[in-house]
Amino acid sequence: MKNLLIIENDEDNLSLIKEILEDNGYNVLGTAHLENGLDILQRGIPLQLILLSTVFDGVERFDAIERVKKDETNASVPIIALTSSERTNEGGKALEKGCFSFLHRPIEEEALLEAVKNVLEKKE
Repeated sequence: MKNLLIIENDEDNLSLIKEILEDNGYNVLGTAHLENGLDILQRGIPLQLILLSTVFDGVERFDAIERVKKDETNASVPIIALTSSERTNEGGKALEKGCFSFLHRPIEEEALLEAVKNVLEKKE
């Protein structure tokens, strides 16, 4: 079973994404707080993918990506950025910061599952 971590700044989005992924056979850890997500990374749980919001209260935009990538244990784990809108270039900026892919909110089930599948297939 694939272990995925979601660090999403919105509880409702977190619940939706977690439910979709669990219903499709993934083992999902999730939190709506960046610091809790960083703590989960420190536990040494083997992760295959991280889904990460690009914005958190009190954190500069995209700094969350850099903070997650600094964790040596999971530095090679691909990240799918969860961006706030198609209107901005957040997706492109997330790729520049080292994310493997990105999804715009609102998250659509088919797009989520396709993105996760594509990243995991490329990683293997």
